[in-house]
Amino acid sequence: MSELLDRLIDDHKYMQEIQTCLKKEMHRHFAEGAKIDLGLMQDIMYYLRNYADCFHHPLEDLIYVRLRDRIENPVAFEMLEKMELEHAELKRRTRLLQEDFNALANGETVSDERLKFDLFEYIEMSETHIACENHYLFPAINAHLLDSEGEEIEREWRKAADLADQRLPELAG
Repeated sequence: MSELLDRLIDDHKYMQEIQTCLKKEMHRHFAEGAKIDLGLMQDIMYYLRNYADCFHHPLEDLIYVRLRDRIENPVAFEMLEKMELEHAELKRRTRLLQEDFNALANGETVSDERLKFDLFEYIEMSETHIACENHYLFPAINAHLLDSEGEEIEREWRKAADLADQRLPELAG
């Protein structure tokens, strides 16, 4: 299990770096009046939709299913349920933000108010989500799942990932 947990931890670190980049670019636009680097924003959103939504969260979900009956701490169990539900909401918010940047890239008008709202909603939820998983669920994974289960989870995840990989072109738009 430690290899899968290490992967999740690394994913979170990278996602936090990407969010920092997203926030800096948006600060440049909203606070300094700079033009948005739409290519960069589209790349970021493409990554978040295609990796986080199609690979990272499904891996967590597979792990959480196994963890569900083993968590004894009621707060950690509540966080597990909350994180599972948030995966769908994060996917929705990521899609909205990607649509905003794609619309701007296509010459359409997106109000700064809408862009700020969609960005704020996504960033706030994503940062809180990662912090909760890091604090409550990753220690529970470490404590309750066996290293030998990692290979089985990996096989299940790869099957699901292969199916998701086939869907990547539809997510690009």
